[in-house]
Amino acid sequence: MFFVFWKLRLLNTRYKYLVLELFSTLFMNAASLDRNEIFAIKMLDKLTFSFPCRKYRFIVVLTLLMFVAAYLYVWYIREFHITNHLHTMALNEFDCLKLLSSDSKEMEKAIDYLEGKNKQFAHFPSIQYDTMEKLAGRETPKPKGVQLPYGTEKDTDFPVASYILFHENVVQLQRLLYIIHRPQNIYCVHVDDKLSSKDFEAVYRIANGYKNVFLTSRREIMVYGSVTEIRAELNCMEDLVNSGHRWKYLIHFTAKSFPFMTNSELVEALKSHKSKNIVHSNWPEEHIQFKRRHILVVEQITKSGYIRHMQDLKSKPPFGIKPTPGFSTNVFTREFVDWVLVDTKAKEVLNWMSDIMYPAQYYWATLNNLYHNGILQTPGGDCDAPGLKQLNFYLIGWNVPADRKLCRSGHYVRNTCVFSVQDLATLTQRRELVANKFDISYDPIVYMCMEQWITNKTRGNHL
Repeated sequence: MFFVFWKLRLLNTRYKYLVLELFSTLFMNAASLDRNEIFAIKMLDKLTFSFPCRKYRFIVVLTLLMFVAAYLYVWYIREFHITNHLHTMALNEFDCLKLLSSDSKEMEKAIDYLEGKNKQFAHFPSIQYDTMEKLAGRETPKPKGVQLPYGTEKDTDFPVASYILFHENVVQLQRLLYIIHRPQNIYCVHVDDKLSSKDFEAVYRIANGYKNVFLTSRREIMVYGSVTEIRAELNCMEDLVNSGHRWKYLIHFTAKSFPFMTNSELVEALKSHKSKNIVHSNWPEEHIQFKRRHILVVEQITKSGYIRHMQDLKSKPPFGIKPTPGFSTNVFTREFVDWVLVDTKAKEVLNWMSDIMYPAQYYWATLNNLYHNGILQTPGGDCDAPGLKQLNFYLIGWNVPADRKLCRSGHYVRNTCVFSVQDLATLTQRRELVANKFDISYDPIVYMCMEQWITNKTRGNHL
């Protein structure tokens, strides 16, 4: 930078200003500078190159460099940490109450801001992962509003377990844990074995900040669409059963999901199901993916994997069961979890499904479907015909015509909507337990406002 300013003294005034403005555009975002800032730059230029003494010229240039460094630092705090701090200078400019009520001016302001950043916000810098332990527990940055209360007596008498499958964005995991955490519950986090040691250390530090959050004892190399997701879930289930905690229900979260219900509302909803699993399912149909095998290939050295499509024909499903489509995210009773870990029939069904595509979307729904698969005698299973009743659990905006109204941004990842600030008013009117998915590196405003909404909603339940 000093070299650039030193050489500029040799140019005439006209070209000097052109180069200065080009330089400031590249390094100081001059496209957004106002007239006063441009005037300040030109005045600094005159001061820099009009001094006859080299000593004073050097002092002015050094001062200019310090000014630029301070500017870049402020930019770093505003933009690079946008997904880290719940109270950021940039996001505090938006009024969530107005956004929740679909105020047109505030919504336009938020959309312009997101589009101006191309909806791309950096993750937490890995060099500062050593501070993650301070972000857990009582030292966690609080959302706007009041601190979340621990719960009523009826909450503490009905402890719930949760497991989270994590593969990216440590800060969003930390923020989700703060929202859902209650001391009477217990939480298991499975960290994808592909993640770097630095990422794993960060998650470990977060879990270590809570007494009732732990990492699973066995990690899987997660490969999308393979049986590794079920194995990761079973690993957490086994650890939760062996924890000695007397939880009654188990809820599946992903790091990119968000709760719609407070803990009190969740307890009431689970009690109303009267020891039944909450598993979405559709009517079983013959599918081409059950005809041939799909082999999972994992490279242990690189910790990567893929699915190889084979020409081998698959055998018929065991026990004459009907594979049932459903969701990979569900809610299970304690009795079901105890059963699925040891039952030979459940293990044989899993072995048969281990070489199909997307087995997690079939395994749990198949076990729970006692209407067709009564031979399994699944605890908490559903004896009604699949698809006859809508289970109010997980909101997913699929990329299908019927669900397009749930995704006003039109942004989908693996055919699943990534909710944005445009969906706020709709989301807060929903009655599901959990929504998937949110991404703070795509839209940090909607996540911030959802945090405020659930925080104030939780306080309201305890007044």
